[in-house]
Amino acid sequence: MADRSPCADNPLMKSTSNAVVVLSITLCLLASACSKPSSPTTPDPPPAPSVTRIIRLGGDLNFGYVSFVDTKEKTLTVSNDGNDTLQVTGLSGPCGGSTYLTVPGATAFTVAPGGTVPILFRFAPRVRITCSGTVTVFGNQTSGSNTLPLTATGVLPGCDLAPPDVPLPPSCFG
Repeated sequence: MADRSPCADNPLMKSTSNAVVVLSITLCLLASACSKPSSPTTPDPPPAPSVTRIIRLGGDLNFGYVSFVDTKEKTLTVSNDGNDTLQVTGLSGPCGGSTYLTVPGATAFTVAPGGTVPILFRFAPRVRITCSGTVTVFGNQTSGSNTLPLTATGVLPGCDLAPPDVPLPPSCFG
């Protein structure tokens, strides 16, 4: 029994000329498919930059000694080194609820990317008081430092002239 080709029963293969035509058509189709220029591939877009709200606090909140009859003001700056708007929702600090250490402006605000907002602190002691601790600014920051130290001491008039690092006698505190 002779080996039979799987194409032996194909009517197109009955004659040599038909086989040549089929082979020629197949080769033409393959050649045209391979010769078409491929469509250019579009590179994937770069990933979107990550959203950042980087808080940075600046300023010196060391009030030192302040006389019972005086008022001293200091400014804290809230900066946003990120690429999205920072929402500040509030702040806390030493002597919270005291009428002697106040923040007369808004304590909830926005800071634009690259922007800075000042916050005024006012220390007006009318009695012996020492405020010492950390001011914390609350918001939706993704990183950065949201704390800054604060110190303030209310003393009798005349005692406020001493440098802040010099201990005062008890008579200065009334």
